[in-house]
Amino acid sequence: MCSYNSFNNFLFQIGVITYSTSARIELSLNQHQSLQQFQETLMRIPFRNGFTNTAMALHYARLMLTPSEGYGARPNSEGIPKVVVLITDGQSNLYPVSNYAADLKNAGVQVFIIFLLKLSL
Repeated sequence: MCSYNSFNNFLFQIGVITYSTSARIELSLNQHQSLQQFQETLMRIPFRNGFTNTAMALHYARLMLTPSEGYGARPNSEGIPKVVVLITDGQSNLYPVSNYAADLKNAGVQVFIIFLLKLSL
């Protein structure tokens, strides 16, 4: 996890987008000033049932990482890496993701994907 000093001194920012059939920005990049405040808010985010609309999640991530959109992203001129960690339960089943993924890649955003699978034993 991260340390309080790293969070408090703005060495990095964390935003959260939840998605199912639709997507929602739960936490903007500049919304929290402390690790404790971030963790408390994170624990209150509800689970959302629905389809896996990964395309919409990637679109919202791109918006969040664009400084002019007002979600707290730092200017690209600061040279700070932009990273998206996408947690999914599987294949996107609403819209193709290739255009949204290419948009993030062209903007220099690194995308990491974590697949959560339910195994029957």
